Amino acid sequence: MEPDELKTAWQALAHQLERQQALDLQLLRVQAGQRLHDRLAPLRRGQWLQLALGIGLVLLGIACWRRNLDTPAYLAAGLAVHAFGVLTAALAAVVLDRLRRLDPTAPVLELEHDLGRLRRLQALNAMLAGWPWWVMWAVALAALAGIAGVPASADMAPWFCACVGTGLLGWLGTAALYRRARSSPRPGLARRAGDAVRGYSLRQAQAVIEELRRFERP
Repeated sequence: MEPDELKTAWQALAHQLERQQALDLQLLRVQAGQRLHDRLAPLRRGQWLQLALGIGLVLLGIACWRRNLDTPAYLAAGLAVHAFGVLTAALAAVVLDRLRRLDPTAPVLELEHDLGRLRRLQALNAMLAGWPWWVMWAVALAALAGIAGVPASADMAPWFCACVGTGLLGWLGTAALYRRARSSPRPGLARRAGDAVRGYSLRQAQAVIEELRRFERP
């Protein structure tokens, strides 16, 4: 075979390999996009449930404080549940919007950046809408009592204060344990602490992106 023919054959083979690699990368991106969608499905469903819960809390709070404008205890409980419901629904809506805008076809660095923002947002969501339930269950119960027309009495105050005080201790304890676990030299413990706040599905999504990055790496 003449040198020119050999050179042409090598160029044709190189071109064919480049096309095959491009097709493989395109196929991998399609598959990774589907896996990314599947891995984030539990988080997506959870946020829809949180949104529904937030709306329910708003309705509960409104029903309570509107019926108890002349009862300070129930009025305060209703307003607190109303405000917490707005916060819960708003955080869920923001996370859902971030999930919707996550583009699997974007460059890997952009995907990692977007997923990092989603992890931080979900951590904030868990701390602001999840941990307060140490206290908010008692406030929501008081709001239900206000709707049911249970007379507010001084006998209820010690029980409510005990519930709120215990809840605050649990809230602070949870925050302290999370902080300690995150700074632990044991990778497994730190990973489980992160999963408990941000959700396991986000770590699975990160694994999909890392697989895609390894494939694209020259």
